[in-house]
Amino acid sequence: MGIRSIWNNPYYKNYKPIPRWAFVVDFKGFTIHNDPAKQHDTIASFAENLGQAIVSIAFGRRETSIVKTYYAGVESNCTGRVQNTGELNITFNENDNMTISKCLDEIFNGECSNDDFFEGNGAYIGNTKSGFNKVDRSITVTVLKPNTIMDSELEAPEYQVAGSFTFHNCILTGINEEELSYDNHDEIVTRTAKISYDYMYDHRNRVK
Repeated sequence: MGIRSIWNNPYYKNYKPIPRWAFVVDFKGFTIHNDPAKQHDTIASFAENLGQAIVSIAFGRRETSIVKTYYAGVESNCTGRVQNTGELNITFNENDNMTISKCLDEIFNGECSNDDFFEGNGAYIGNTKSGFNKVDRSITVTVLKPNTIMDSELEAPEYQVAGSFTFHNCILTGINEEELSYDNHDEIVTRTAKISYDYMYDHRNRVK
């Protein structure tokens, strides 16, 4: 079979290729304190701030281990335990209030320490007082099918859903460094977060 362009390949006749930018991300349960009075005004809505500022997301990886077996001089590869856990790398654009950094820092501190740490009475010892519940945190990535007129502004009624994937039991495990330099005159400050998850669920897992 020869190489064909995606634009004249009959494989894409009924289902067109999906642009890389056609996606939305929804964060569920990304709050720290059970008491709303403890939430800061600048990060009152983690999900809204993170969802609006997202630039890119590296889709979750699925992987298994290989076990080599030998019998009568013949080597064979067999699948072992599936490594169901994975990581998401998400990049956000920052604004001049550093809202994304505040959101990520609040989430990170809530997962790595309890309230005693910030009061000078403890250290990074678990999160018994932070109200953190891993089960309640999930990230849903919805891949969209834009119309023939691809507007720069995303309006939900103008797009159809190609697929929706939810990553469950999410934990923010790392925030990448961001270099500030006089050499960068026109670059936007970004923050990249590494989020670990336990398993992924495909909401539209029927092959068409």
